[in-house]
Amino acid sequence: MKNTKYQKKIAQYAFVLVCIWTVLVAILIIYQLFTLHKITLEMAVNEARANFKKDQAFRFWGAYHGGVYAPVTDKYPPNPNLAHIKERDIQTPSGKKLTLINPAYMMRQMNEMFAEVYGQAGHITSLKLLRPENAPDAWEKKALLSFEEGVKEVMEFVDIDELPYLRLMRPLFIQQGCLKCHWQEGYKIGDVRGGITVSLKMAPFFGRERRQSVIYLISYSIILALGIIGIISGAKRLKLRIRERDEAYEELKEYQIHLEELVKKRTVELEEANKELYLHVKEVERVNKELRNFSHIVSHDLKSPMTSIMGMAELLSLKYSDNIDDTGKNMLNRIVYNTQLMNDLINGLLELSRIGRLDDAKEELSLNDQIQRILQENHHRIEKIGAKISVAKNLPVVYYPKVMLYQLFSNLIGNALKFSREGIPPEIKVGCEEAESEYIIFVSDNGIGIREQDFDKIFDMFSRLDKSKVEGSGIGLAIVKKIVFENEGRIWVKSKEGEGATFHVTIPKKRS
Repeated sequence: MKNTKYQKKIAQYAFVLVCIWTVLVAILIIYQLFTLHKITLEMAVNEARANFKKDQAFRFWGAYHGGVYAPVTDKYPPNPNLAHIKERDIQTPSGKKLTLINPAYMMRQMNEMFAEVYGQAGHITSLKLLRPENAPDAWEKKALLSFEEGVKEVMEFVDIDELPYLRLMRPLFIQQGCLKCHWQEGYKIGDVRGGITVSLKMAPFFGRERRQSVIYLISYSIILALGIIGIISGAKRLKLRIRERDEAYEELKEYQIHLEELVKKRTVELEEANKELYLHVKEVERVNKELRNFSHIVSHDLKSPMTSIMGMAELLSLKYSDNIDDTGKNMLNRIVYNTQLMNDLINGLLELSRIGRLDDAKEELSLNDQIQRILQENHHRIEKIGAKISVAKNLPVVYYPKVMLYQLFSNLIGNALKFSREGIPPEIKVGCEEAESEYIIFVSDNGIGIREQDFDKIFDMFSRLDKSKVEGSGIGLAIVKKIVFENEGRIWVKSKEGEGATFHVTIPKKRS
């Protein structure tokens, strides 16, 4: 009866812990998906603003130069709205006819070509039209009216033809070059002339978001399953200990009754019974101690079973190696190897899930200092394999989370050391190329190389291209990719099989 009572309580506690663990993982998943969606929308907004700035810069350039001359064609005849300009149409010495194209006409031509190639483009429009075809739609008209009231930008996520779009519109102001065509409309420099609309398809952004969401769901599902397995395993072990304790307790009661009846007649049997009683008392004490540690057992790190198995296998190999044949030793080695691999997989999954959720405050860091720290910590390994590593002197000071920066390049340099060709000492180079808005850091080696068809596959979780020759969990480059994406960077690889590989990572210059 008592045993059944304890069994029910343990089952209840285990169920509560499973529920709590499930709720916690669900909260983390929801938060991660919410953050991913927020980042997706921010990326779309940034791209729309970049497209607007491109259109605006193109128009400014045209306005600054007062327009450009281009050959007259059937598709692009002389602009009738420029008929008041004496030199609207000119002829080259060779007899080729050219016509003046004003900035608005230039932008319309560019947007029409852009739409033909990419299926989407900007649209320049106004409330005061010279060309009826440029008339605004209802959404654009509402935005143009708001510009008259001082609004600087109008942006909205809408459906166009049942497809999701991001629409962004900003005003265009009259500049000196604009008066060449619009003087007769009474505009002054600084007046709102109209606006440029950018309509950005959201399908590609939502597609990437869905793919990343699947990765998150798989990762957290694995963590959830491992946690539930740990809780259930701990509960089963505790039930077993309680059952053993209760059985020992019942046996102890039987011995006590028997000893009371035979105490005067069977002194010798009493002494032996006392010895057995002592052993049983010790067992009861041990089981009670395990009961007190129940919360520790069920919440213990998931790595503990793996560590125990590996430790026992190594101890067995060392202590009883003379009594184990080669087959047995080989099996022990396989146990140690597979438990270590599982331990690495658990560590990798936990590290992958923690990226973007820990205190990842950015700070100014010397990339050279971080690389030197990595090389110092791998000093013995580098000397052992005779690796040669050269680090460029122009490595920049970057704005990055310290732990992520160290982990990023520790994985890349570690892979370069690991995937070397047999009999050829590794030669590794770390360098930097500076672009307008980012640094491009590269890590190259002379190792075994990567086939071109595997360039994308290597960044997937559990991806190991040569499982027979090189040990590893297959999570390292997935961690690298996630760190880079979390910090608004890009990563790619260039390689030929048997000729080494070069990994490129971008780090934004701006603080974000």
